[in-house]
Amino acid sequence: MSKKSKIISFINMKGGVGKTTLTINLAKKLSNKDNSVLVIDMDPQFNATQSLLSYQQNIKQARKKINNYEAINTQLFKILMDNNQTLLQLFQPNDTNIDSLSPINVAPNLDLLAGDLRLITVVAESDLSKVCVLDNYLEQHDLKSKYDYILIDCSPMWSILTHSSLIASDYYVIPSKVDFHAFLGIKLLIQTVQRYIINDHASKKNLVPLGVIFTLTNQNLKSETNMRDSLITDNPEVYFFNQSLPYVSSAPSRWAIIDSIKSNAKYASLENSFEKILYELINRINIAETANSLQYHEYIKYYTNKDMPKISE
Repeated sequence: MSKKSKIISFINMKGGVGKTTLTINLAKKLSNKDNSVLVIDMDPQFNATQSLLSYQQNIKQARKKINNYEAINTQLFKILMDNNQTLLQLFQPNDTNIDSLSPINVAPNLDLLAGDLRLITVVAESDLSKVCVLDNYLEQHDLKSKYDYILIDCSPMWSILTHSSLIASDYYVIPSKVDFHAFLGIKLLIQTVQRYIINDHASKKNLVPLGVIFTLTNQNLKSETNMRDSLITDNPEVYFFNQSLPYVSSAPSRWAIIDSIKSNAKYASLENSFEKILYELINRINIAETANSLQYHEYIKYYTNKDMPKISE
């Protein structure tokens, strides 16, 4: 019996929440544990693509003691665009040949379907005839049976890109800052998914929200702790991950994939957080799979924050 990928969208309709950092680092952690992983970059900012290609080239060029990583990375991405090897191909006219699009190997057990800045034109057009194009592509190219996990870095706005990402997914995760806008944003996103995905597509009745992961947190701020507690209290129907991703000011300028730096006490808290978040994410999926006979609304009602065992600190 062939395996079936666990397909997870990482989504927030607000940018700057650490969504890409979370997605690609969890993907790398999964690949380190002998899982075959595919990252799909559906965000027109294509930060996941740039980060993973840089990581790939850094590994290759370090062996050759070449330091001009960025120039090589820019050349590589230009080649991908010129050869129609980005996700833009999926959103071209129906008679476009998409055989040029295929996963790029980044590291052992880790592949990438490259994003493209030109996907912003797709957002503007919002052609609803394309809502199933990503799901169909994964099926037709047997990618759902090739990978253990497929992680989708979604666009930070509701569009055909987000729509098609969720249609292809089994689960979705909401990375979120702890701030004033999080309360409305989380509720609005869940309601939007319910309205445009769950209600409109019979095949997606079991699209499962795995929960909210707080990112860029500072647990030393009492105001943030109070706001976090309020968000959890005011949203009893939503699962909030016990583990959050802490903010480290120098991290964005030093690395995109934490595995790319040598062991460093400064980033130990981040390393530990990624591991704990991954552990909790896998537990959430296991819970969902054992409850797959439940209807979507029953799952939401049954698996609230109190039902998930706490992760030891």
